Amino acid sequence: MSEYNYLKTEKNIYAAMHLTQNPFDIFPLFKDFRNKEACSKEEAMFLLPESLESKLEILTSIKDKRALVYGLFGAGKTSFVDFILYISYHYRRRFCSRVIITESNVEKAINEFLLTICFDIVQEIEQRKLTKPLALIRKWVAEKRYGDALFDNMIRLAGNYTEKVEDNTIKTSQKGANVALAIAGGHLQYEEQIERRRCIQNYVQILPMKNVAQYLADFLEIVTQIGYENITIFMDEADHLGKLDEFLRMLTRSREILFTKGYTFFVAGSAEVAKYTEAVGAIFDKIVFIPPLNKSNFKRFLQYRVQHVFPKIGIEDLFEEEALDFIFEQSNGISKTLLRLAENALDFAASKKDKKVSLLHCLESQETDYNKIEQVLKKSHLVLLKYLAGVSYTSASDEKLQQLVGVKRIQLRNLLEELLQLGYVRKENRGKTKCYSISSQYKNYFLNS
Repeated sequence: MSEYNYLKTEKNIYAAMHLTQNPFDIFPLFKDFRNKEACSKEEAMFLLPESLESKLEILTSIKDKRALVYGLFGAGKTSFVDFILYISYHYRRRFCSRVIITESNVEKAINEFLLTICFDIVQEIEQRKLTKPLALIRKWVAEKRYGDALFDNMIRLAGNYTEKVEDNTIKTSQKGANVALAIAGGHLQYEEQIERRRCIQNYVQILPMKNVAQYLADFLEIVTQIGYENITIFMDEADHLGKLDEFLRMLTRSREILFTKGYTFFVAGSAEVAKYTEAVGAIFDKIVFIPPLNKSNFKRFLQYRVQHVFPKIGIEDLFEEEALDFIFEQSNGISKTLLRLAENALDFAASKKDKKVSLLHCLESQETDYNKIEQVLKKSHLVLLKYLAGVSYTSASDEKLQQLVGVKRIQLRNLLEELLQLGYVRKENRGKTKCYSISSQYKNYFLNS
């Protein structure tokens, strides 16, 4: 009999805490901003920073404007803008779309958001109930041939592609004895395996400004007929762009588009984006900073998550005061880090069948996280991260760091780039120098280790 048979029966590991699950899952609120029922429930978990309460009504009502929402990684920028989209879409008659800007699409970001609007408009018309006004709208769309145009636009914006099949030969050791491969309809025994890869190369044409303007005009006319007053676009940089300069160049190139009448743009990005607002010119009408939580409201933030699932349980019923103080200090008020620390500490306490999370649970849970990080990183990576945790930023030309790690400039740059790809550090240009800083979510890990 398996020693893990006990896992096959349903077991509530949170029973001692009078819970049935961990309430601190990390997930963005209002992600499905078109789902009014789901978002109205998520409002109970949303803690709006006091400094933004007076701005919220303005931000949900603005037209033909551009707003930059910035802050530290994990501070809640995306949830904040998605909340604005939820209010704007359901209560302000704004047609809203969200576009995620990544390393792979930043060069074609304009095509990306045009394509997204196309899909969203088609989906909006399709999901509407069959009423008389909708019949008139469909008649108008058909007469104007906008239906054909939308699908043509989607194909054109997505771009053509070519497909290529590559066969790679992989050598295997003789120790693995006679591998039978099905090749060309027969079974042959080889010491080499053939790996077949299908590669798709996409070709997206960079659109002339005249064409983009026509797309925007057509989209606005369609959504106006559907019953909306303007179009709101959320371009979410989401803190994951290593090459920030490309994102900034995209904003500069998009100046004419961002000022299109009938369109409002929200751009969410890291604190580094805000530093370069002068470089991209006077693009933004509104610049909004999402602050970290302070000590007076971080308990409310966690409390909202608990009471959303378990209305009769308070945060003090689950955490000792010392544990809450530790979580706040370690997170620096960053909401995503707060949730992660609370979730891990509560899981650790539940695994011990304890009724409350103590400071010891937090320390032991964090030590486990440290060990996991140290297992997957090189020794040189760990030295670099500990150094970066104690400084604002550095570059590959830092001679002190070169001596500390024991490498030359080129090797140091390669190590920093490896950490960038893994998500442990961020990179920005300061003049002609490429500077690196540790991601805020890992700073406390290495500062205190």
